[in-house]
Amino acid sequence: MPMDYSGKNNSYRGEKDTLALNIAYVPPTIMRLTKVPNNKTFEIMGFFSVLRANVDFSSILHVADEPEQLEFNNIVRERGLKAALEWREGLYNI
Repeated sequence: MPMDYSGKNNSYRGEKDTLALNIAYVPPTIMRLTKVPNNKTFEIMGFFSVLRANVDFSSILHVADEPEQLEFNNIVRERGLKAALEWREGLYNI
């Protein structure tokens, strides 16, 4: 089972810090030589095209007049993004 480093489970805090430090010590040239082929793989898979397309759909979503989106926007304005995300998780049982 893959590790969940998203932050929901704070017991992985030390492991996340260790991983970040290991990455920080990689020399920039080595990091670049590793990153370029990884990005090329994602490009071949169409990953970046999907990200660009998602920007269009996401923009439309954020101005939608759907009741859920309007409520989400209100919560963001009044109580912040974290509260809005918690509200959404409860709404859809995510």
